[in-house]
Amino acid sequence: MRLEGSCHCGAVRFALDSSSRLPVPPEHTHLMLAFKAPWVEVEAKPGDKLFDGYPDESLAAWHQRQRLPTG
Repeated sequence: MRLEGSCHCGAVRFALDSSSRLPVPPEHTHLMLAFKAPWVEVEAKPGDKLFDGYPDESLAAWHQRQRLPTG
């Protein structure tokens, strides 16, 4: 499976071939919003989680709750 992505502004792009198919989580988590540049627009969708700093939930706990691979 070919995976492609980029940073928010599109200045950095990447692509890779993956031998496994990862599930897509039903929500996105936006972190450190209190420290974003003023010109950055957050494209949050309904159900997304928004945090000014770091959430209390660890990354491992988030993966576990989403039933995503942890390692």
